[in-house]
Amino acid sequence: MTSPVNTEFHLGEFRSIKKLGDGKFGKVVLVSTAVDHKLSTFTNDDENKDSRDTSTSTGNEFYYAIKIINQKKLSKSTLNYSNVSNLAKIKNEVLIIDELNKFNHPNLLKMYSIINNESNDKIYFVMDYCSLGEINPTSMMELPKGKNPIQNIQSKLRNIVNGIEFLHSQKIVHRDIKPSNLLMDSNGVVKISDFGTCFRMSGDPIADDFEVSKKLIGTPLFMAPEICCNETGNNNTNLTLNLKGNSNTSTVESGKMHESTRKRIES
Repeated sequence: MTSPVNTEFHLGEFRSIKKLGDGKFGKVVLVSTAVDHKLSTFTNDDENKDSRDTSTSTGNEFYYAIKIINQKKLSKSTLNYSNVSNLAKIKNEVLIIDELNKFNHPNLLKMYSIINNESNDKIYFVMDYCSLGEINPTSMMELPKGKNPIQNIQSKLRNIVNGIEFLHSQKIVHRDIKPSNLLMDSNGVVKISDFGTCFRMSGDPIADDFEVSKKLIGTPLFMAPEICCNETGNNNTNLTLNLKGNSNTSTVESGKMHESTRKRIES
């Protein structure tokens, strides 16, 4: 029997499978639906057999990740070194996502729908499900299987750079590139996620330089050294590439890469 086709998402159609992670303001869960929205990659293999209830799973299933934001937590005052309200970050993320969704770039996490449920004060972000999760030492070198570590690492670095370059072409600076925001789909393709810290360049050199180079926005551990030390110039591309370099240095080096492999990648 053919699955019904519907381009509009409804919370009632989803079946929760498992929690994928927790955040400051909510959680991310893996869900499935029998409704074919002609958007998600069809999955009927064994990839999720350990996590889904096979006794109630029948026919074709389509998988998504849903980020659930508790708006009550957003309104609470929290320590925020960047001096940006939590609600403002969410609104900014929605605006950035709305713009990026027009292009469907392969290295940016796709957002399909944003559902505001006023009855429980929660916002639901329906997103691509990246089954291999965030990049880590093992996945950087070993996935996808069948390729040597050098090929795998080079491929993932290309994915990250392609995603960053596209953001820059749209005058968008991410400002929080780190392993937990770099997710891999079932094919080992890296997708940049979490656009709440993004900034769209205005064209005003002074204002843009202040936002990108002077504000401490992002995760301190993965910030470019010149931002932390307030020694930035006007080369915003170098800043972002440094952020990318910090993320992948921490990921790859902790995996004890062989020295010959490291030299080939660095050359």
